[in-house]
Amino acid sequence: MKENAVWNQMFRFHTREQQGGGDDGDDDHLSGGLHLEAAVYSMDETSNSETLLGKAVVDEKDFDSHSSKAGLFQHDLMKSSSSDHPEITSALFEIEEDNRGRQNEDGGVDNVKKKAFKFLFSIKDHLYGDAYKTSSAVGNTALLQPGDAVVPREINPSFECGKVVERMHFLFVLVVKARELPDVDAYGRLDPFVEVNFGAHNKGFTKCLKSDGNPEWNKTFAFFLQNGKAPPSSGVDVAVKDGDLLRDELVGKLYFYLKDIPVRHPDDSQPEPTCHPLVDEGGKATLGKASLLLAIWIGSQADEAYRHAWESPYGPKVYENPRLWCLRVTIVEVQGVVACDDDDAGSARARSLRDKLFCKVRLGDQVRKTRLASKTMQTTSSGSYEWMEDLVFIAAQPFFESNLQVHVIAASSSGRQEQQRKQEEEVIGQLSIPLVSIDKRDATAYDRETLTTPPTPQWYDLKNPSPPPPLDLEGSMEEGVGGNMSHMRIRLGSQLDGGYHIGHDPEGHMDDTRPAERQLWKAPIARVHLGILRATGLQSIVDDGNTRMGGKSSALNPYCVAKYGDKWVRTRTILESSDPVFNEEYTWDVYDIATVLKVGIFDHCSRKASRAHYVVGKVRIHLPCLETGRVYAHAYPLVVLSPSGVIRTGVLHLAVKISSPSTMNTLRM
Repeated sequence: MKENAVWNQMFRFHTREQQGGGDDGDDDHLSGGLHLEAAVYSMDETSNSETLLGKAVVDEKDFDSHSSKAGLFQHDLMKSSSSDHPEITSALFEIEEDNRGRQNEDGGVDNVKKKAFKFLFSIKDHLYGDAYKTSSAVGNTALLQPGDAVVPREINPSFECGKVVERMHFLFVLVVKARELPDVDAYGRLDPFVEVNFGAHNKGFTKCLKSDGNPEWNKTFAFFLQNGKAPPSSGVDVAVKDGDLLRDELVGKLYFYLKDIPVRHPDDSQPEPTCHPLVDEGGKATLGKASLLLAIWIGSQADEAYRHAWESPYGPKVYENPRLWCLRVTIVEVQGVVACDDDDAGSARARSLRDKLFCKVRLGDQVRKTRLASKTMQTTSSGSYEWMEDLVFIAAQPFFESNLQVHVIAASSSGRQEQQRKQEEEVIGQLSIPLVSIDKRDATAYDRETLTTPPTPQWYDLKNPSPPPPLDLEGSMEEGVGGNMSHMRIRLGSQLDGGYHIGHDPEGHMDDTRPAERQLWKAPIARVHLGILRATGLQSIVDDGNTRMGGKSSALNPYCVAKYGDKWVRTRTILESSDPVFNEEYTWDVYDIATVLKVGIFDHCSRKASRAHYVVGKVRIHLPCLETGRVYAHAYPLVVLSPSGVIRTGVLHLAVKISSPSTMNTLRM
């Protein structure tokens, strides 16, 4: 009698532990290969005994490399007492796993990953239906499946001494100016510019200066010399040309052999420009006193000229993060609100609008409103309204870019609907206060033992929002009215408070914890060095959910952005490349070790795209996990969540190091 049993159960084994070898002297283990043994037993419940039905042995060469490639295979059970040959069906594959301690299967990390992937793919199927169920790839990029490794991989680059980047060689050409150029233009108007050629694909141009026989450019060019490969050309062509609409005419040229160009040592200063006489097209005769002042040398990315060698949209940049201050505005009262005359048309409605007032304060896109206030004092011609209410705003330094706008608005007190009430609101006074004129809170007032005193309110004259009255026949304004000024005034207090750190990062991912007031900063405890090395296999996700791979047809233009502390940096943009090489190093002061360094890589789509910049991937590096003085070099996988699922968009190579100037600073961490 034949019986079939079905289990559908999966087991996991650590291959590293198996490769460690056993002490039992088994020849299979000593041979260095891996074997999997699967035994089938029969359990007798009455006697609680086990009977071996058969055993199958599977060699390592039959293991599949991934779960998506694993298939079901039947294996004969050997050493069976039965004359039949029972079979066992199994699927065998390998998975990559980190070397950290595993938790139990019920609440382990693997189950958390499975649930996360299951949730993502279930949400994808629910939102997009069958549109993406039949497709397992987007463009040329396979979707990530549960079990795919997305952990950083350690790399071993050859760093420059004392740096966290690899040394890159560049050919620098600094074109300063030209003197006494001959006039080759048919109309007697010379429009000179300089063209630098280093091979077929390395060209550079200066600006074309109109009608100038002694032009000055001060332009720097940099051409990459890849290590281990032949240079693109044996020399450098420098030509001075006359710019015309139809055809550019050659004025004079220079040629430098690559073997004769000096190599700058890191300890040397930049070579000074030298005046070179221009020669004709044949390269034999000089052009009188015509000369070109330039400097040419071979250096690295550590040269001062490196940052000036790139065009403005594509060169490396360093920006300072704006410091965010807390702006406190205290609205106290408004006086001098004039009541309407009974003879005015619609005086009943106007009088009802004067029953209650409120103030609306605006700073950029931030708008705050006070409550409705009734009259507290009234004379024969004016009334007073009080609030004593605090409003809080966020102001970015520098403060000269915006003003604080205050509007006093009269609202109807009748029980009308909100939309109709807004239509009946009337601005009766307005005020604009420059942020640079607002006082900052004294740094000594941040001491906890010192009692803080609120800012002293001041009186401000309100302006009439309506246009000034027309001139009378004698050319003077109406009596009692001076331009656009009204009879009302407002009393308010304002102060900039820099004792807080205002940030948008969630808890656990903050890159800075310092307050806005610089006098409250403590001394830095360390410095973090970031080396942005290179990226490989980059692919960008565009609006329609498809991918763009690097190449001449798709024009993937990657650049990296790193943000930490009080500045963020941007590397140069590498045009038309899916494997860009950056090798740029940046340094920040560390004031709090419990912070995160953020690095992102973007694609600059200058044409045929709804957005100019697309996110390729981001990396977060937690500084508390790093040891002082050690260089961490890893290749970080980049993943992006798209409508089709989780997509791998490339790999980013980074190097990070934390240095501390003293042992006391290390203890303060």
